[in-house]
Amino acid sequence: MRSLNTTLVISARQLFDPPTVPLRPPQRNGRALVGRACRDLRPRPCLRMLLAFYREPLAWFGLLLSAFIIAYAGGIVMFVLHAVVLGEQGPAISPVEHWALDSTLGFVGLGPVVALILPIAAWIVSEPDEGVRTLPFAAVGGVLFALAAGPGPIAHDLLVGRGTWLANRVTDLLGGDTTVLAAHAHGDGIPQTLSIGMQVAIGVPTYVLLVWLALTAVRSAVRHREAFLRARTVLTEVE
Repeated sequence: MRSLNTTLVISARQLFDPPTVPLRPPQRNGRALVGRACRDLRPRPCLRMLLAFYREPLAWFGLLLSAFIIAYAGGIVMFVLHAVVLGEQGPAISPVEHWALDSTLGFVGLGPVVALILPIAAWIVSEPDEGVRTLPFAAVGGVLFALAAGPGPIAHDLLVGRGTWLANRVTDLLGGDTTVLAAHAHGDGIPQTLSIGMQVAIGVPTYVLLVWLALTAVRSAVRHREAFLRARTVLTEVE
């Protein structure tokens, strides 16, 4: 286990292309972990860690693919929850266009959150010079992201809720019609506390799964790229 004198350090290689992954989770002292986090997660040490993490090109590839999967796949679940189950209103456009709009806003707006959570969650569940274990990382990262995305319904109402400037412009641009208006005509009497509570409750299992899927996808892409490069090198030497 890392001592309290260990600084906050995690590399993109440890997360996305791990050298070794321990079979058993490390035995941690919870009080020591909290104490180290309170010290190391201050702005300056955290900023140094982020700069070191994103100095590697692999980190940017992992961030973009992870943010895309979380935003657009998670956007499907949240669209069904808010627009279908809770009947909350949005732009008078088709459901697919509405999902694409909300997911794109989430991709842009929550991108910095994903950028912060990836190394922080990896640091929490890893040991120095060891690869990040997938399931603990997914659990910690998914919970952190679900909590960070909790106020999403408020941001949605302010940006693209029915009657806002952006919602009206999007409706005009995409040609909203009376049929779509009728489909969205109910709801919006939902209290924001209920909407946020449902967002977090559904978001925790959703984002845990999606963080796991994103990490698996990034690692698979890295392995395939490395296998391709090795095969190309062998073929070049044969020629």
